[in-house]
Amino acid sequence: MRSWATEELKYAALPDKRLNQRLIKVVENLARQPYASIPQASGAIRKYQSYLQFMEIGTNRSRRHN
Repeated sequence: MRSWATEELKYAALPDKRLNQRLIKVVENLARQPYASIPQASGAIRKYQSYLQFMEIGTNRSRRHN
């Protein structure tokens, strides 16, 4: 069974399939704890680092397109 986040984000057009999967995990983690900080919602330092890398990739891509 596909998660609600997978269903909602199925048309996300990120350049790498792994980024789409990471986006889904980030959204699911944040949705589980909407009032928590990002590190708290991530649950572990490794997941938080993964979130930061994901955001950095998006920021760098948007800067190149402007």
